[in-house]
Amino acid sequence: MRLAPKVLIVLSVPVVLQLFLSARLADFYQKAEEDKAKITRARNVSAQVNLVLQEAFKMSKIVVYASERHDASKNGQYFELKSRLHSDVKKLQDLVADNQQDKAIVDDLVAANRRLEPYYEDILNNLLTKYKKGSPEQLQITKRIRAETPIVDRLRSIANMKQTAAMARSYEAKMKERSHRILIENAATSVVMLVIVGLFLKIHVVGRLSIILENSRRFISREPLRMPIRGTDEIAALDRAVHRMFDNLQDLSKEEKDSIELASDMICVLDGNLNICDANKATASLLLCKRKQLIGSNFFDLVLKDDRDIVETKLALIKEGVCEPPFEARFQRRGGAIVDVLLSLMWSEEERTFFLVGHEITERKQAERLQKEVVQMVSHDLRSPLMSIRGILELFDAGVGGDLDHECKKLLEIANRNSNLMLSLVNDILDIEKLEAGALQLDRKIVPVDEILNQSIETTTAIARQKGVVLEQRLSEQSVYADKDRLVQVLVNLITNAIKFSDAGTTITLSAESRDGRYLDFEVIDRGRGIPAYLLDSIFDRFKQVETGDAKYGAGFGLGLAICKALVELHGGAIEVQSEVGKGSCFRFSIPANDAVLSLAPGGASARQGG
Repeated sequence: MRLAPKVLIVLSVPVVLQLFLSARLADFYQKAEEDKAKITRARNVSAQVNLVLQEAFKMSKIVVYASERHDASKNGQYFELKSRLHSDVKKLQDLVADNQQDKAIVDDLVAANRRLEPYYEDILNNLLTKYKKGSPEQLQITKRIRAETPIVDRLRSIANMKQTAAMARSYEAKMKERSHRILIENAATSVVMLVIVGLFLKIHVVGRLSIILENSRRFISREPLRMPIRGTDEIAALDRAVHRMFDNLQDLSKEEKDSIELASDMICVLDGNLNICDANKATASLLLCKRKQLIGSNFFDLVLKDDRDIVETKLALIKEGVCEPPFEARFQRRGGAIVDVLLSLMWSEEERTFFLVGHEITERKQAERLQKEVVQMVSHDLRSPLMSIRGILELFDAGVGGDLDHECKKLLEIANRNSNLMLSLVNDILDIEKLEAGALQLDRKIVPVDEILNQSIETTTAIARQKGVVLEQRLSEQSVYADKDRLVQVLVNLITNAIKFSDAGTTITLSAESRDGRYLDFEVIDRGRGIPAYLLDSIFDRFKQVETGDAKYGAGFGLGLAICKALVELHGGAIEVQSEVGKGSCFRFSIPANDAVLSLAPGGASARQGG
């Protein structure tokens, strides 16, 4: 049964009992009021009977006085008492109207009074003539008055004061006894009901809730829970839900532990003092030690001494709530070997612990070092010989070696073109390396935009003529705060790409327009073959070409657009492309127009410092 019906049943029992006791109490008060009314009526009847008897006695006394002394001086009092007697008898009749026996006695009193009044008045009126002392008439009227005397005794029985007093005492005793009994019964019932409700709440509510509370505490501390509560009510359902959550948490914890143990990256938990509380197998494997040797050791004992300061600074910032990106650090393995690790950390203020994930990047760092060596090799061992070869080829082309036949000139042209291509590749690789290393600095100045556009057109005009492509420039009167040579490099790259993939007779448009006086939008629009939609997001990646067969167009190695993107972002701007296959492409890049806008642009501050 659900808990609500149980509670309703338990609470309804004392309510029903209270209603029963209230009904008894109401009946008691009703009977008490009836008894009280009876006593009050008896008292009123008694008082009224005494008043009537007093008045009747006074009237007879006046008559006797007048007949014995033949004195009519009190006749007026008689008639006044007569009027009052009639009125009081009427009140007495009203008081005993609901009691037939008493009403019959009062009616007899009224009849007797009616019979006596003519004699009384006859005596008072004929006192000196007819009713002399000792006369037969006087004796006869005295006899008649005495004949009506029993009615007085009967009337007195109605006004029995002793009986009324006894009734009142009995009523008070009864009231006390019944009220005490009802109070005792009510108190006893309330106590019993409180005990029953208390036991019910203790067994079915409080006791079971304490089990849920205990299970919740065990839930938090990951201890086994107590047996589930039996029943179908809400508390039992809540306890079952707690057990289900605990089971799910156990399953998740097992999965989490398995995932951590199977992870190839190092995962550690550090306390507030940077002591290792827990670590997975990968951590021990990476550092060539056993897990039990790691637990309890200090994290800084594993970090290479030269990197401890930077790691300590990063940890302090993360603990203060600063969101720090992953950073590199070197660890010393057991035996002295050094490994490079990319660290990600998170601080938990509630648990006062660091959660650390480390990814080994030793091979990547070796590749980067190899890359630098290759770049240095390219810079020193390839660039210088290429420059020498190019110089020799230019000398032969100028006729230093004498007149060359047609075949030799053709071979010389191929060698010159390939040497330029190789030199361009070397320069691009060096530019990419400088951009990544942050070694490329911009020489910013206020430059007229038309000057940048004109120089870009002049540099690419010869290539456009060879391809039969027309270059079109839209004039601009704007100026820009930028590195002129680098912007020309970007535009020449974009125009050269547009020429390579445009058909003869088509037009390439170069323009620059101001946007709100804050940014300059440069555009290079061609009517060439276009770029497939699925390649638009990756067109600016390194070594990315639209098609693998682009070499037939005289394309480079896919570094030009990557360099363009890096140079534009170094200026605090952004570059994008819009293209449709078969209709052409529009390369657009925006840069801040002046120094004030540059300082607010994303990455502008760092770019400005680099300039």
